[in-house]
Amino acid sequence: MARWQKTSLDVQMSFNGEDMAQLTALLKDTPKKIPAILARVINRGLNTVRTHVTRIVAKELGLKYKTAGYRVRRIKATKENLTGDVEAGRWGWRYMAFRPIQTATGVKVKMRRSKMLKHAFLARMESGHPGVFLREGKARLPIREQFTASPTEAITAAGGVLSAKQAGAEMLSKRLKHEIDRVLKRRYRAEYGDEVGTLYATH
Repeated sequence: MARWQKTSLDVQMSFNGEDMAQLTALLKDTPKKIPAILARVINRGLNTVRTHVTRIVAKELGLKYKTAGYRVRRIKATKENLTGDVEAGRWGWRYMAFRPIQTATGVKVKMRRSKMLKHAFLARMESGHPGVFLREGKARLPIREQFTASPTEAITAAGGVLSAKQAGAEMLSKRLKHEIDRVLKRRYRAEYGDEVGTLYATH
């Protein structure tokens, strides 16, 4: 199996200072809980980045979302290591994987949208390896197997890295506020019991 070749999207997101100060104050008696909470928040932000990137790759390359997602990975944060990342593959997909059909003018592949590869042809190498090929010149040889663009190339060409990071940052802020909200609700529940819903809503 080919080794995973990837490019980090260098996802950098920062927490709102006021929200962090509030969370720290709320958990001043149990500070060991903070890393686990922050890891959950970071991972939700990274999930959003991965989803955004995968959608762009699928759209740009004419792939199904699930197929594109195989080569966009999230590296999770943990409470021991509050860093994570999203990586996009540096290899494209073999056109042979998309039900190629030889025609008089080239090879037709069935992706999310049908695509015609002009002058391409189906062949099997001496090793038994089948593929969609193009000649590199007018001579019969050499020939080169054809691939789609890679996820890294697709996301870069679409200018989607920045928008993905922005979407992740928005989710990061939203989820941190949600975690603060959860801590406050627990406080009210401990103090007021079943009346927490009504009491919390008035604060």
